Amino acid sequence: MQIIFLTYIDRSGSTFLISHLGRVEKCVICPEAEVLPLIFMHKPYAKPTITHKRFTNICRENRKLQFWQFTPDEISVAIDQDSNYKCFCKLLEMYAKRVNANANSVVFKAFEISLFLSDLLPEHKIIKLIRDPRDIFLSQKRNGLNNNPVAVAKYWNGYFNRNHKELFTVRYEDLVNSFQKEFDSIIKYLFANQVSLTDNTDYSFININHRYIHSGIDSLPDKHRAEQWRETEHTAAIKIIERMSISDKNTGYTIKTDTKKPYTILYIVHMAFYYLLFVIVNRFNIILWNLKRLSV
Repeated sequence: MQIIFLTYIDRSGSTFLISHLGRVEKCVICPEAEVLPLIFMHKPYAKPTITHKRFTNICRENRKLQFWQFTPDEISVAIDQDSNYKCFCKLLEMYAKRVNANANSVVFKAFEISLFLSDLLPEHKIIKLIRDPRDIFLSQKRNGLNNNPVAVAKYWNGYFNRNHKELFTVRYEDLVNSFQKEFDSIIKYLFANQVSLTDNTDYSFININHRYIHSGIDSLPDKHRAEQWRETEHTAAIKIIERMSISDKNTGYTIKTDTKKPYTILYIVHMAFYYLLFVIVNRFNIILWNLKRLSV
């Protein structure tokens, strides 16, 4: 079975892309489960040390893994593999076959895959989805995911520098502005055009409790979402991202647009603000804990 890995940073269009990959007949899209690569790819070629009982408990406690509904027999088969990597792949394959007995390919997406790119075998297909970090920040901020430009810049730099010789890079901006052309290129890379497509996108991989987040999944790409940062006033946050992020002409991201200006002070102010916020929240939690202990 062909295993396809998709890696991305949140708010880069990953759900939109794999919903369309779900149009490929005999291709199954896995639900999200960031915990799987963290468990099995830390030492990918070592013999699995996780026990059946421990993994069963993780499947029961982890909200995203609950959606996978692994059976005891499936867990036993996976744990019996001779390496963590094979265990991970076996879980993906068994899920795909349970969803579609005729499945010949399976897609798994997670940011955490980028942490282990150098360990992935060349026979597996890897898509790396990238987006301008300024737009990533604006989208994350708008959706309440992140309000820290320093964190976005650091994530971007680390993510951007991780590569694999078999990697296929997809720019969010190309996906939005020239969807059909870009999607055709992706299909050619993954399947050499030897597939047939259905008309309907697939969103069954999204937990029903989370589908409201992706309400526009069936809509055509909104071109307005590409390079939104250009329509935004150059706030301190945007300037910090421009100052700290890697610029790369090969991908079309020339981010350091104004590096002569001394934005270091903005970085210090933002770091001081988030540190102060952390101290206040931490103190508040300690007080609450003490009050609960005294009330017992």
